[in-house]
Amino acid sequence: TPIKIVDANVSYACVGRDYCSFFIKNDGSLWAMGHNQYGQLGDDTNITRETPVMICSDGGRQVSSSGSESFYLKQDGSLWGMGLVHTSWNSSSGTDEYRKTPFQIVDQNVTFLTGGGHFLKNDGSLWKASDSDSSILPDMNTTKPKKLVVSGVVKVSGFQDGRSLIYTDKNQSLFSWEDPDYSDQNTTYSSVNKNKTGIIDIAIGGRGPLILDKNGTLSYYNGTEFINIAHNIRK
Repeated sequence: TPIKIVDANVSYACVGRDYCSFFIKNDGSLWAMGHNQYGQLGDDTNITRETPVMICSDGGRQVSSSGSESFYLKQDGSLWGMGLVHTSWNSSSGTDEYRKTPFQIVDQNVTFLTGGGHFLKNDGSLWKASDSDSSILPDMNTTKPKKLVVSGVVKVSGFQDGRSLIYTDKNQSLFSWEDPDYSDQNTTYSSVNKNKTGIIDIAIGGRGPLILDKNGTLSYYNGTEFINIAHNIRK
């Protein structure tokens, strides 16, 4: 049955993949609870929290978590992160490397945060928090944010762990960020036009995106075609 976590004044909430959750109150304070093996709660510990603990006292706007890495956006346009930086299989030390306290990734001009550490800036550019293919969270020494699209992005939606990413431009056209040839190991991820226009809203999960167009049609993309599943839907 439902259990009340906070009485009132919650303005934003997020669930991470691996048993952790976050919420922001009306005063801008960020709170976290749940699994904390990699310091992904950002409370300077690796202690699992069964009750909410405050991570920052004010300025919180959005929060997103893959489960082992977490990000939050502040009202001043700065982006912050905490959690797993390198796993033992891709780290020279042979051990997991993580950050238990939040650190600043971008100092200003971030306007929107979505899954996998992807974010928009006020110039319409689309970014990934880390330029590494094996890490979502940058360490700011060897990995830093990477610009994916130079400008023109209006809406973006990313799955929690960064596996899937879609976006729209000012013409309401739909794009995905993907490897166009999975059989060739030398190919790299790039923007792919999905030849779908009139898009007013998007959302993506682990198995594909939902697309809402200006006619009120809600459709699902199964990897090869768009399948209409509902009509007369309002945003």
